[in-house]
Amino acid sequence: MDGKQLDKAIRETFNLKPGDPITTRQVNYMLQMLRPTNYLLAHHKIKGNPVTYNIPNHDETKALMHRPWQVAILNDLSQDVVIEKSRQLGLSEVGVSQLIYFADTHSYDKVNCLYTFPTYRQLQDFYKQRIKTEFEDGYYSTLVDPKLMSMNQMKIRDSTVMFRSSSKGSSMEG
Repeated sequence: MDGKQLDKAIRETFNLKPGDPITTRQVNYMLQMLRPTNYLLAHHKIKGNPVTYNIPNHDETKALMHRPWQVAILNDLSQDVVIEKSRQLGLSEVGVSQLIYFADTHSYDKVNCLYTFPTYRQLQDFYKQRIKTEFEDGYYSTLVDPKLMSMNQMKIRDSTVMFRSSSKGSSMEG
């Protein structure tokens, strides 16, 4: 996106006329919304800490937070993405955070999103430990009505997000 395209996008998003000034807040908002990693760096937390992808200087105390390979996965907005991986690489966090980004930035289309976990127990644990806590404060808390948020379904602006277990076929019905 070049400067003219950014100017046009900001004016359309904020309904500005040609002579209206563009504020720093409007530029920051637009830049955060353009790429999933920008959005997540601005809004997403993991266990109360801001998300990170790169840890400089090889700080061994933060080695588990050094996951630069997640950036390419998050920013790939292709219709189909296939990932071959081992266990415990944080891809549930990556998938759910990308889903939140998509539901928020496409809420004007009232999209329906589905994220499946391998087992019901994994769904329960992840919802309790990661998803629910994300929406208790900060930017994400402005996106949802807590009364309409459950482990199975939540509304992010005008989008609907559903979480299911894929351990048996009947859990995916409906």
